[in-house]
Amino acid sequence: TNATITAGTFPAGHVLQTVSYVTTGQPSVTAGNDAGTAFASLSTAFKKAITPTKNNSDILVTISMMVGSSTVGAHLFVQLYDNTNSAVLPSMNTQGHFGNYMTNNAGNTYGHIQICGSFLYENPTIASTPNSIEIEVKVAHHGGSTFYLNRRGTDATYGKLTSTIVLQEIAG
Repeated sequence: TNATITAGTFPAGHVLQTVSYVTTGQPSVTAGNDAGTAFASLSTAFKKAITPTKNNSDILVTISMMVGSSTVGAHLFVQLYDNTNSAVLPSMNTQGHFGNYMTNNAGNTYGHIQICGSFLYENPTIASTPNSIEIEVKVAHHGGSTFYLNRRGTDATYGKLTSTIVLQEIAG
């Protein structure tokens, strides 16, 4: 049976809604530096918008990214970016919100690794029209080399994987 709630208030911390974006696409970008501060959008942006139902909601961002690199011994960095307000989600350290170090055996660039994590975006400003907020995952590669999503480094034939971004509205 389905239940309908006609009136009520959900307590703080209650999940009000969940939206997700799943991709098997293989976008890439050549960007970054050793400090991990030159973040860029993937060639096909990895992002999702949510339209909160309450004004004082927080947004829980969860990502799971399967990534590859064009070089061996690569630092791969991820930044969570609020496209609606043109701002990095606070608070980010100098090299991003998440990251990983990928090594490859025998000096080849066929490896891939997972970058994942959750981040609570507290009390973001919601655009008045269309009353939504869009979160994008931007990336950096420590040497300015190529950062790949859903595939291993120099060979897209193998390591075809899936990445997700999940946004949850949390009652404030």
